[in-house]
Amino acid sequence: MKNQIIDFIGSANYQGDDLGTYIWANRPDGTRELIVIVCGYQTKIEESEGIKQAELFQDELGKFIAEAINEKIKRETK
Repeated sequence: MKNQIIDFIGSANYQGDDLGTYIWANRPDGTRELIVIVCGYQTKIEESEGIKQAELFQDELGKFIAEAINEKIKRETK
């Protein structure tokens, strides 16, 4: 099953826009597949630090998750 997941994802990248943060699978066949939508994690930060900090937090969380996926795939395919 793990190999099927790795083959499905290929590599991951994040994309943030005004509506949210998305993590995409860059599949080995050249297609992209949406695998995660990161949303709602900004509420507490927005209350205390403002909307810009909340948006930054959500984008950074998306980057962190995509990097973690890529590191795991790299470890598993060595």
